Amino acid sequence: MFVNSPILATSFTEIWGLFSINVPQGWIYQMPESSEDLLVFYGSGEHDLIYIENLGLIEDQSAVAFAERVMVYYESINGLPGFCRKTNIHETQVAGLTVAEVVYHYQGRIPTTEKRLFALINGEGISITYSNALEEFWINFADFDNFLAGWRWLMIE
Repeated sequence: MFVNSPILATSFTEIWGLFSINVPQGWIYQMPESSEDLLVFYGSGEHDLIYIENLGLIEDQSAVAFAERVMVYYESINGLPGFCRKTNIHETQVAGLTVAEVVYHYQGRIPTTEKRLFALINGEGISITYSNALEEFWINFADFDNFLAGWRWLMIE
């Protein structure tokens, strides 16, 4: 659901009932690329992308364990080509919730850098990712910070 806001952002509440966000000006929700467990937003750059995944109920007991499990998979033979962690997994806050954060790059169609946040909400795994071409990663990075600044968790027990 979109509602125009006077602060040059669009309010978006997702279908899972877990959070709402303020989408910065210039970022567009991509309905054709989104699904019932994936939300995709394109920015103004050619490779700007924010995507949010709901992985449903997971067995990890912490956001850090969730992040580590995913990173180990990305590093595996079946993972991402050319995968390299740029930061260690560490805890940070998104709207008062402790999440795990990591930055990495890999060789996709183009060299790509991603900052990924991992959250556990009532046992559900949520992944929030900013992705861009390696050489363009920092150009619109402030938009990701704005995206997170407008984040509101709706269903935290």
